[in-house]
Amino acid sequence: DPGPRHDIPVIEIAGGLQNRVLSQMFQPVMLQRLEALPSKAARGQTMSTADLFDWAQRSIYGGLSKPGVGPLTPIRRNLQSSYAGMLIHLAVSPTTGTPAGAQALARAKLVELGSTLRAARPSSSMDEESRAHVALLLTRVNQALNAQVTVPVK
Repeated sequence: DPGPRHDIPVIEIAGGLQNRVLSQMFQPVMLQRLEALPSKAARGQTMSTADLFDWAQRSIYGGLSKPGVGPLTPIRRNLQSSYAGMLIHLAVSPTTGTPAGAQALARAKLVELGSTLRAARPSSSMDEESRAHVALLLTRVNQALNAQVTVPVK
Protein backbone atom coordinates (compact mmCIF):
# COMPACT_ATOMS: atom_id res chain seq x y z
CA ASP A 1 0.00 0.00 0.00
CA PRO A 2 1.44 3.37 -0.94
CA GLY A 3 1.84 5.95 1.78
CA PRO A 4 -0.17 9.18 1.89
CA ARG A 5 2.62 11.03 0.06
CA HIS A 6 3.97 10.03 -3.33
CA ASP A 7 6.81 12.51 -3.42
CA ILE A 8 10.13 12.76 -1.62
CA PRO A 9 9.84 15.00 1.48
CA VAL A 10 13.10 16.91 0.94
CA ILE A 11 12.46 19.19 3.91
CA GLU A 12 12.08 16.17 6.21
CA ILE A 13 15.21 14.52 4.82
CA ALA A 14 17.25 17.71 5.35
CA GLY A 15 15.77 18.16 8.82
CA GLY A 16 16.63 14.61 9.82
CA LEU A 17 20.23 15.07 8.72
CA GLN A 18 20.50 18.44 10.48
CA ASN A 19 19.09 17.00 13.71
CA ARG A 20 21.49 14.03 13.65
CA VAL A 21 24.49 16.31 13.22
CA LEU A 22 23.33 18.67 15.99
CA SER A 23 22.73 15.80 18.41
CA GLN A 24 26.18 14.35 17.68
CA MET A 25 27.95 17.70 18.11
CA PHE A 26 26.21 18.50 21.39
CA GLN A 27 25.99 15.09 23.04
CA PRO A 28 27.39 14.98 26.60
CA VAL A 29 30.46 12.89 25.67
CA MET A 30 31.45 15.33 22.92
CA LEU A 31 30.96 18.30 25.24
CA GLN A 32 33.04 16.56 27.94
CA ARG A 33 35.86 16.01 25.43
CA LEU A 34 35.76 19.63 24.30
CA GLU A 35 35.81 20.79 27.90
CA ALA A 36 38.96 18.70 28.55
CA LEU A 37 40.89 19.87 25.46
CA PRO A 38 42.39 23.03 27.00
CA SER A 39 44.30 20.84 29.46
CA LYS A 40 45.80 18.88 26.55
CA ALA A 41 46.71 21.66 24.12
CA ALA A 42 47.71 25.31 24.20
CA ARG A 43 44.94 27.90 24.07
CA GLY A 44 43.87 28.66 20.50
CA GLN A 45 45.26 25.42 19.07
CA THR A 46 42.05 23.48 19.50
CA MET A 47 38.32 24.05 19.61
CA SER A 48 36.74 24.91 22.94
CA THR A 49 33.17 24.38 24.06
CA ALA A 50 32.62 28.13 23.68
CA ASP A 51 33.97 27.95 20.11
CA LEU A 52 31.41 25.25 19.26
CA PHE A 53 28.50 27.25 20.66
CA ASP A 54 29.71 30.49 19.02
CA TRP A 55 30.18 28.82 15.63
CA ALA A 56 26.78 27.10 15.73
CA GLN A 57 24.98 30.27 16.81
CA ARG A 58 26.60 32.38 14.07
CA SER A 59 26.01 29.72 11.40
CA ILE A 60 22.36 29.13 12.26
CA TYR A 61 21.16 32.63 13.20
CA GLY A 62 23.79 34.94 11.66
CA GLY A 63 21.53 35.97 8.81
CA LEU A 64 18.95 37.37 11.23
CA SER A 65 21.41 40.05 12.35
CA LYS A 66 21.75 41.50 8.87
CA PRO A 67 19.56 44.48 7.97
CA GLY A 68 16.72 43.70 5.58
CA VAL A 69 16.84 39.95 6.14
CA GLY A 70 14.43 38.35 3.70
CA PRO A 71 12.17 35.33 3.97
CA LEU A 72 13.58 32.27 5.75
CA THR A 73 13.32 28.96 3.89
CA PRO A 74 11.49 26.07 5.58
CA ILE A 75 14.81 24.20 5.91
CA ARG A 76 16.42 27.21 7.65
CA ARG A 77 13.40 27.66 9.95
CA ASN A 78 13.48 23.96 10.90
CA LEU A 79 17.21 24.14 11.67
CA GLN A 80 16.71 27.25 13.79
CA SER A 81 13.85 25.58 15.70
CA SER A 82 15.88 22.42 16.28
CA TYR A 83 18.91 24.32 17.51
CA ALA A 84 16.78 26.47 19.83
CA GLY A 85 15.19 23.30 21.20
CA MET A 86 18.63 21.81 21.80
CA LEU A 87 19.79 24.96 23.62
CA ILE A 88 16.63 24.92 25.74
CA HIS A 89 17.16 21.25 26.60
CA LEU A 90 20.81 21.86 27.55
CA ALA A 91 19.94 24.88 29.69
CA VAL A 92 16.75 23.64 31.38
CA SER A 93 16.90 19.83 31.55
CA PRO A 94 20.32 18.61 30.41
CA THR A 95 21.07 14.96 29.82
CA THR A 96 23.09 13.28 32.56
CA GLY A 97 26.79 13.85 31.93
CA THR A 98 26.39 17.25 30.30
CA PRO A 99 29.17 19.48 31.67
CA ALA A 100 28.08 22.45 33.78
CA GLY A 101 30.04 24.78 31.48
CA ALA A 102 27.97 23.62 28.50
CA GLN A 103 24.77 24.24 30.46
CA ALA A 104 25.94 27.75 31.29
CA LEU A 105 26.92 28.41 27.66
CA ALA A 106 23.53 27.17 26.45
CA ARG A 107 21.79 29.63 28.76
CA ALA A 108 24.09 32.46 27.63
CA LYS A 109 23.36 31.60 23.98
CA LEU A 110 19.62 31.66 24.71
CA VAL A 111 19.99 35.19 26.12
CA GLU A 112 21.96 36.19 23.01
CA LEU A 113 19.40 34.52 20.76
CA GLY A 114 16.59 36.44 22.45
CA SER A 115 18.32 39.71 21.58
CA THR A 116 18.90 38.59 17.98
CA LEU A 117 15.25 37.58 17.57
CA ARG A 118 13.92 40.82 19.09
CA ALA A 119 16.06 42.81 16.66
CA ALA A 120 14.98 40.71 13.64
CA ARG A 121 11.24 40.71 14.39
CA PRO A 122 10.38 44.13 12.99
CA SER A 123 11.93 43.34 9.59
CA SER A 124 9.37 44.26 6.95
CA SER A 125 11.31 42.35 4.30
CA MET A 126 10.42 39.03 5.96
CA ASP A 127 7.36 37.17 4.82
CA GLU A 128 4.54 36.38 7.23
CA GLU A 129 5.74 32.80 7.88
CA SER A 130 9.25 34.01 8.75
CA ARG A 131 7.93 36.70 11.11
CA ALA A 132 5.67 34.13 12.80
CA HIS A 133 8.63 31.75 13.11
CA VAL A 134 10.81 34.43 14.73
CA ALA A 135 7.99 35.36 17.12
CA LEU A 136 7.47 31.72 18.12
CA LEU A 137 11.20 31.18 18.68
CA LEU A 138 11.31 34.31 20.84
CA THR A 139 8.40 33.01 22.93
CA ARG A 140 10.14 29.63 23.40
CA VAL A 141 13.42 31.31 24.37
CA ASN A 142 11.68 33.61 26.89
CA GLN A 143 9.79 30.68 28.42
CA ALA A 144 13.02 28.72 28.80
CA LEU A 145 14.86 31.65 30.37
CA ASN A 146 11.99 32.15 32.83
CA ALA A 147 11.65 28.43 33.67
CA GLN A 148 12.08 27.36 37.25
CA VAL A 149 15.02 24.98 37.11
CA THR A 150 16.08 22.70 39.95
CA VAL A 151 19.86 22.51 39.99
CA PRO A 152 21.18 19.21 41.36
CA VAL A 153 23.82 19.40 44.07
CA LYS A 154 26.86 17.26 43.32
